[in-house]
Amino acid sequence: LVYKILKNIWQTEDIPEQWDFTTLIQLFKNKGDKQCFEFYRYIHTKGWMPKTFEAIIVEKMKPMLINKMSMFQIAKAGHRPQEHLFVAKSLIALYSQIKIPLFIQFIDISKIFDKESLRDGMDTVYKSGISGKLYRLWFKLNKRTIIGIMTGSGLSDFKECGETIGQGSFGGALISAANLDEGIQTFFKSSNCLLYTSPSP
Repeated sequence: LVYKILKNIWQTEDIPEQWDFTTLIQLFKNKGDKQCFEFYRYIHTKGWMPKTFEAIIVEKMKPMLINKMSMFQIAKAGHRPQEHLFVAKSLIALYSQIKIPLFIQFIDISKIFDKESLRDGMDTVYKSGISGKLYRLWFKLNKRTIIGIMTGSGLSDFKECGETIGQGSFGGALISAANLDEGIQTFFKSSNCLLYTSPSP
């Protein structure tokens, strides 16, 4: 039965309205002020059927997204976040040894996932060579997000958030990583005075 339902949605590209609903479970980080939302994290929950369907789509998109990313993007298999720290420390040590001033700029992008544009993400998806049914279905799965928050006082009212790159989804982190990689490549590709890693061939 499940196979027939998902096959029908795949063929018709008609996403059920109930798939737009997501419940966020609010958890305190055990530090800071309990009345400040900054000290809470949220677990994104959605029904198993829309998550299964999205996983199928993302699995088909993943090879093209990964191939388009820079060879040093840590979202790719075989890389770890510690690599960024290693690179920064190595540069500092090198420039200290050769006694040349080094300016390092750090940008906090921890909040980007709350404001990341779905349209930007879809542009990156298209540039990765993904089009047609996969492109349309992933857009439709994310173009209308309705969120309710489970708090200590119960479930809030559901509010529509519009187009989002769904965090907590199978494709959210992957497409966010590809989107950031695309932005960095575009911003630094013409620089002749900044360190820049070119994309893999």
